[in-house]
Amino acid sequence: MVTDDRELTREHDHESTSRDGCGTIGFEVDHGDLRRVPIPINPDPRLDRDTAFWLARIDPTKLLPKVVLHVHISADTATTGHGVARAEGIGPILASQIRDWLGAGCQIRLQPVLNHADIHPVDAYEVPDAMRNALLARTPASCFPNSANRSRSMQADHTVAYRRTGGPGGNAPPGQTGLHNLGPLGETEHRIKTHGGWSVRQPVPGTYVWRTRYGRVLIVNDSGSHDLGNNRFATAVWHAAVAAQADPGARADGEKADVPARSDARAGDRVAVGDCSGSSTPEWMMWRKLGAA
Repeated sequence: MVTDDRELTREHDHESTSRDGCGTIGFEVDHGDLRRVPIPINPDPRLDRDTAFWLARIDPTKLLPKVVLHVHISADTATTGHGVARAEGIGPILASQIRDWLGAGCQIRLQPVLNHADIHPVDAYEVPDAMRNALLARTPASCFPNSANRSRSMQADHTVAYRRTGGPGGNAPPGQTGLHNLGPLGETEHRIKTHGGWSVRQPVPGTYVWRTRYGRVLIVNDSGSHDLGNNRFATAVWHAAVAAQADPGARADGEKADVPARSDARAGDRVAVGDCSGSSTPEWMMWRKLGAA
Protein backbone atom coordinates (compact mmCIF):
# COMPACT_ATOMS: atom_id res chain seq x y z
CA MET A 1 0.00 0.00 0.00
CA VAL A 2 1.37 3.41 -1.04
CA THR A 3 0.97 6.21 1.44
CA ASP A 4 1.67 9.91 1.51
CA ASP A 5 3.27 10.95 4.80
CA ARG A 6 2.30 14.58 4.18
CA GLU A 7 -1.37 13.80 4.67
CA LEU A 8 -2.01 13.12 8.30
CA THR A 9 -4.94 12.72 10.55
CA ARG A 10 -4.91 13.07 14.27
CA GLU A 11 -6.59 10.60 16.48
CA HIS A 12 -7.24 11.32 20.12
CA ASP A 13 -6.49 8.57 22.60
CA HIS A 14 -9.24 8.79 25.16
CA GLU A 15 -7.81 7.01 28.19
CA SER A 16 -10.92 6.77 30.25
CA THR A 17 -14.47 7.88 30.72
CA SER A 18 -16.22 8.60 33.95
CA ARG A 19 -19.60 9.66 35.20
CA ASP A 20 -20.01 12.92 37.03
CA GLY A 21 -22.36 13.52 39.92
CA CYS A 22 -25.27 14.34 37.63
CA GLY A 23 -25.13 11.00 35.87
CA THR A 24 -23.74 12.39 32.59
CA ILE A 25 -20.66 11.01 30.92
CA GLY A 26 -17.50 13.12 31.02
CA PHE A 27 -14.38 12.50 28.91
CA GLU A 28 -10.80 12.82 30.03
CA VAL A 29 -8.71 13.41 26.91
CA ASP A 30 -4.94 13.12 26.74
CA HIS A 31 -3.96 15.62 24.03
CA GLY A 32 -0.32 14.65 24.32
CA ASP A 33 -0.81 11.27 22.68
CA LEU A 34 -1.33 12.00 18.97
CA ARG A 35 -0.61 9.33 16.40
CA ARG A 36 0.03 9.62 12.69
CA VAL A 37 -2.37 7.61 10.58
CA PRO A 38 -1.38 7.30 6.86
CA ILE A 39 -4.08 7.83 4.23
CA PRO A 40 -3.91 5.46 1.23
CA ILE A 41 -3.88 6.89 -2.30
CA ASN A 42 -6.56 5.42 -4.59
CA PRO A 43 -5.02 4.60 -7.98
CA ASP A 44 -8.38 3.60 -9.52
CA PRO A 45 -8.53 5.29 -12.99
CA ARG A 46 -12.33 5.14 -13.03
CA LEU A 47 -12.42 7.98 -10.52
CA ASP A 48 -10.60 10.29 -12.94
CA ARG A 49 -12.88 9.29 -15.82
CA ASP A 50 -16.01 9.91 -13.78
CA THR A 51 -14.71 13.27 -12.62
CA ALA A 52 -13.89 14.34 -16.18
CA PHE A 53 -17.31 13.16 -17.39
CA TRP A 54 -19.24 15.25 -14.87
CA LEU A 55 -17.02 18.30 -15.25
CA ALA A 56 -17.67 18.25 -19.00
CA ARG A 57 -21.41 18.47 -18.34
CA ILE A 58 -21.09 21.73 -16.37
CA ASP A 59 -22.03 24.91 -18.23
CA PRO A 60 -19.29 27.41 -17.27
CA THR A 61 -21.56 30.37 -18.00
CA LYS A 62 -23.78 29.32 -15.09
CA LEU A 63 -20.82 29.69 -12.74
CA LEU A 64 -20.36 33.37 -13.55
CA PRO A 65 -21.62 35.78 -10.87
CA LYS A 66 -24.88 37.54 -11.73
CA VAL A 67 -25.16 41.27 -11.17
CA VAL A 68 -28.18 43.48 -11.79
CA LEU A 69 -27.10 46.99 -12.71
CA HIS A 70 -29.70 49.76 -12.74
CA VAL A 71 -28.41 52.61 -14.90
CA HIS A 72 -30.26 55.83 -15.66
CA ILE A 73 -29.00 57.39 -18.87
CA SER A 74 -30.21 60.20 -21.11
CA ALA A 75 -31.09 59.72 -24.77
CA ASP A 76 -28.14 61.88 -25.87
CA THR A 77 -25.66 59.86 -23.83
CA ALA A 78 -27.10 56.59 -25.14
CA THR A 79 -26.83 57.86 -28.73
CA THR A 80 -23.36 59.40 -28.62
CA GLY A 81 -21.80 57.05 -26.07
CA HIS A 82 -20.36 60.02 -24.21
CA GLY A 83 -21.68 61.75 -21.13
CA VAL A 84 -22.65 61.04 -17.57
CA ALA A 85 -25.07 58.38 -16.36
CA ARG A 86 -26.28 57.46 -12.88
CA ALA A 87 -25.95 53.98 -11.43
CA GLU A 88 -28.19 53.16 -8.48
CA GLY A 89 -26.20 52.67 -5.30
CA ILE A 90 -23.10 54.29 -6.87
CA GLY A 91 -23.99 57.72 -8.23
CA PRO A 92 -22.84 59.61 -11.33
CA ILE A 93 -20.49 57.66 -13.59
CA LEU A 94 -19.06 58.14 -17.07
CA ALA A 95 -20.54 56.21 -19.95
CA SER A 96 -17.05 54.88 -20.68
CA GLN A 97 -16.99 53.28 -17.22
CA ILE A 98 -20.17 51.38 -18.05
CA ARG A 99 -18.54 50.09 -21.24
CA ASP A 100 -15.58 48.85 -19.20
CA TRP A 101 -17.90 47.03 -16.78
CA LEU A 102 -19.76 45.39 -19.66
CA GLY A 103 -16.62 44.45 -21.56
CA ALA A 104 -15.26 41.07 -22.63
CA GLY A 105 -16.34 38.06 -20.62
CA CYS A 106 -19.77 39.41 -19.70
CA GLN A 107 -23.11 38.15 -20.88
CA ILE A 108 -25.51 41.08 -21.00
CA ARG A 109 -29.27 40.77 -20.68
CA LEU A 110 -31.01 44.07 -21.29
CA GLN A 111 -34.38 44.66 -19.67
CA PRO A 112 -37.07 46.62 -21.53
CA VAL A 113 -37.12 50.38 -21.07
CA LEU A 114 -39.80 51.36 -18.56
CA ASN A 115 -42.48 53.64 -19.98
CA HIS A 116 -44.89 54.77 -17.29
CA ALA A 117 -47.60 55.28 -19.89
CA ASP A 118 -47.55 51.54 -20.57
CA ILE A 119 -48.01 50.59 -16.89
CA HIS A 120 -51.75 50.26 -16.35
CA PRO A 121 -53.54 49.68 -13.03
CA VAL A 122 -54.50 46.13 -12.14
CA ASP A 123 -57.31 44.76 -10.01
CA ALA A 124 -55.23 42.35 -7.89
CA TYR A 125 -53.56 43.25 -4.60
CA GLU A 126 -50.15 41.98 -5.73
CA VAL A 127 -47.89 44.46 -7.51
CA PRO A 128 -46.49 43.19 -10.86
CA ASP A 129 -42.71 43.33 -11.28
CA ALA A 130 -42.89 45.83 -14.13
CA MET A 131 -45.09 48.13 -12.05
CA ARG A 132 -42.75 47.88 -9.08
CA ASN A 133 -39.73 48.73 -11.23
CA ALA A 134 -41.60 51.68 -12.72
CA LEU A 135 -42.54 52.86 -9.22
CA LEU A 136 -38.91 52.79 -8.05
CA ALA A 137 -37.82 54.57 -11.23
CA ARG A 138 -40.33 57.35 -10.56
CA THR A 139 -39.87 57.45 -6.77
CA PRO A 140 -36.41 55.98 -6.04
CA ALA A 141 -36.47 56.95 -2.35
CA SER A 142 -39.05 56.26 0.33
CA CYS A 143 -42.13 58.47 0.19
CA PHE A 144 -42.05 58.84 4.00
CA PRO A 145 -41.20 62.39 5.15
CA ASN A 146 -37.46 63.09 5.49
CA SER A 147 -36.56 59.45 4.80
CA ALA A 148 -33.24 58.56 3.17
CA ASN A 149 -34.20 54.94 2.43
CA ARG A 150 -33.29 54.04 -1.16
CA SER A 151 -33.35 50.26 -0.87
CA ARG A 152 -34.96 48.36 -3.73
CA SER A 153 -36.40 45.97 -1.16
CA MET A 154 -38.85 48.59 0.14
CA GLN A 155 -42.52 47.68 0.21
CA ALA A 156 -44.78 48.95 -2.56
CA ASP A 157 -47.50 50.23 -0.26
CA HIS A 158 -51.04 51.12 -1.29
CA THR A 159 -51.50 54.80 -0.45
CA VAL A 160 -55.21 54.27 0.09
CA ALA A 161 -55.63 50.85 1.67
CA TYR A 162 -56.65 48.08 -0.71
CA ARG A 163 -60.32 47.10 -0.37
CA ARG A 164 -61.35 43.54 -1.11
CA THR A 165 -65.07 44.34 -1.18
CA GLY A 166 -67.24 47.21 -2.32
CA GLY A 167 -66.88 46.77 -6.06
CA PRO A 168 -69.22 45.28 -8.65
CA GLY A 169 -70.70 42.01 -7.47
CA GLY A 170 -69.23 42.46 -4.00
CA ASN A 171 -65.69 41.99 -5.30
CA ALA A 172 -62.70 44.29 -4.91
CA PRO A 173 -63.06 47.63 -6.72
CA PRO A 174 -61.05 47.59 -9.96
CA GLY A 175 -57.88 49.56 -10.60
CA GLN A 176 -56.71 49.96 -7.01
CA THR A 177 -53.15 48.75 -7.66
CA GLY A 178 -51.39 51.26 -9.89
CA LEU A 179 -48.73 53.95 -9.89
CA HIS A 180 -51.39 56.43 -8.80
CA ASN A 181 -51.98 54.50 -5.55
CA LEU A 182 -48.54 53.10 -4.67
CA GLY A 183 -45.56 54.44 -2.76
CA PRO A 184 -42.30 52.85 -1.57
CA LEU A 185 -41.98 52.53 2.21
CA GLY A 186 -39.49 50.88 4.56
CA GLU A 187 -40.72 48.31 7.04
CA THR A 188 -40.64 50.66 10.05
CA GLU A 189 -42.21 53.48 8.04
CA HIS A 190 -45.01 51.16 6.98
CA ARG A 191 -45.68 50.30 10.63
CA ILE A 192 -45.94 54.00 11.50
CA LYS A 193 -48.46 54.49 8.70
CA THR A 194 -50.47 51.42 9.69
CA HIS A 195 -50.35 51.55 13.49
CA GLY A 196 -48.96 54.99 14.40
CA GLY A 197 -51.93 57.15 13.51
CA TRP A 198 -50.35 58.66 10.37
CA SER A 199 -52.34 59.10 7.15
CA VAL A 200 -51.25 59.71 3.57
CA ARG A 201 -52.83 60.61 0.24
CA GLN A 202 -51.40 60.81 -3.29
CA PRO A 203 -53.45 63.49 -5.09
CA VAL A 204 -51.02 63.48 -8.02
CA PRO A 205 -48.89 60.42 -8.90
CA GLY A 206 -45.55 60.91 -7.17
CA THR A 207 -46.76 63.59 -4.72
CA TYR A 208 -47.58 62.36 -1.22
CA VAL A 209 -49.40 64.38 1.43
CA TRP A 210 -48.93 63.12 4.99
CA ARG A 211 -50.73 63.99 8.19
CA THR A 212 -49.25 62.98 11.54
CA ARG A 213 -51.31 61.81 14.50
CA TYR A 214 -51.06 65.37 15.87
CA GLY A 215 -52.36 67.02 12.71
CA ARG A 216 -49.08 68.19 11.18
CA VAL A 217 -49.13 68.10 7.36
CA LEU A 218 -46.11 67.35 5.17
CA ILE A 219 -45.73 67.05 1.40
CA VAL A 220 -43.20 64.64 -0.13
CA ASN A 221 -42.36 64.74 -3.84
CA ASP A 222 -39.31 64.54 -6.09
CA SER A 223 -38.00 67.82 -4.66
CA GLY A 224 -37.92 66.56 -1.07
CA SER A 225 -40.03 66.85 2.09
CA HIS A 226 -41.93 70.06 2.85
CA ASP A 227 -43.39 70.69 6.31
CA LEU A 228 -46.58 72.78 6.16
CA GLY A 229 -47.02 72.71 9.93
CA ASN A 230 -50.31 72.49 11.79
CA ASN A 231 -52.45 75.43 10.76
CA ARG A 232 -55.53 76.33 8.78
CA PHE A 233 -53.77 76.26 5.43
CA ALA A 234 -52.18 72.86 6.17
CA THR A 235 -55.60 71.51 7.18
CA ALA A 236 -57.09 72.78 3.91
CA VAL A 237 -54.28 71.15 1.94
CA TRP A 238 -54.87 67.83 3.70
CA HIS A 239 -58.61 67.81 3.02
CA ALA A 240 -57.98 68.79 -0.60
CA ALA A 241 -55.68 65.77 -0.88
CA VAL A 242 -58.35 63.54 0.65
CA ALA A 243 -60.91 64.86 -1.82
CA ALA A 244 -58.53 64.41 -4.75
CA GLN A 245 -57.93 60.75 -3.91
CA ALA A 246 -61.21 59.83 -2.31
CA ASP A 247 -61.47 56.98 -4.81
CA PRO A 248 -58.61 54.44 -4.71
CA GLY A 249 -59.72 53.21 -8.12
CA ALA A 250 -58.98 56.56 -9.79
CA ARG A 251 -56.70 56.14 -12.76
CA ALA A 252 -53.38 57.88 -13.17
CA ASP A 253 -54.75 60.12 -15.93
CA GLY A 254 -57.11 61.76 -13.46
CA GLU A 255 -60.28 60.06 -14.69
CA LYS A 256 -62.39 57.95 -12.37
CA ALA A 257 -62.86 54.25 -12.69
CA ASP A 258 -66.34 52.88 -12.15
CA VAL A 259 -65.93 52.56 -8.38
CA PRO A 260 -68.11 54.03 -5.63
CA ALA A 261 -66.51 57.12 -4.11
CA ARG A 262 -65.09 56.81 -0.64
CA SER A 263 -63.35 59.26 1.68
CA ASP A 264 -61.75 58.93 5.10
CA ALA A 265 -62.59 62.54 5.97
CA ARG A 266 -65.02 63.01 8.81
CA ALA A 267 -68.46 64.48 8.19
CA GLY A 268 -68.30 68.28 7.98
CA ASP A 269 -64.49 68.32 7.79
CA ARG A 270 -64.08 68.78 4.05
CA VAL A 271 -62.85 72.27 3.19
CA ALA A 272 -62.50 73.53 -0.37
CA VAL A 273 -59.14 75.05 -1.23
CA GLY A 274 -60.86 78.16 -2.51
CA ASP A 275 -62.32 78.83 0.94
CA CYS A 276 -58.85 79.58 2.32
CA SER A 277 -56.89 80.77 -0.68
CA GLY A 278 -59.52 82.81 -2.47
CA SER A 279 -58.50 81.11 -5.70
CA SER A 280 -60.90 79.59 -8.16
CA THR A 281 -58.21 77.31 -9.59
CA PRO A 282 -59.43 73.69 -9.70
CA GLU A 283 -57.95 71.49 -6.99
CA TRP A 284 -56.23 69.12 -9.38
CA MET A 285 -54.41 72.07 -11.06
CA MET A 286 -53.26 73.39 -7.70
CA TRP A 287 -51.89 69.97 -6.83
CA ARG A 288 -50.01 69.76 -10.10
CA LYS A 289 -48.43 73.14 -9.29
CA LEU A 290 -47.48 71.96 -5.81
CA GLY A 291 -46.04 68.74 -7.21
CA ALA A 292 -43.92 70.63 -9.72
CA ALA A 293 -42.71 73.25 -7.23
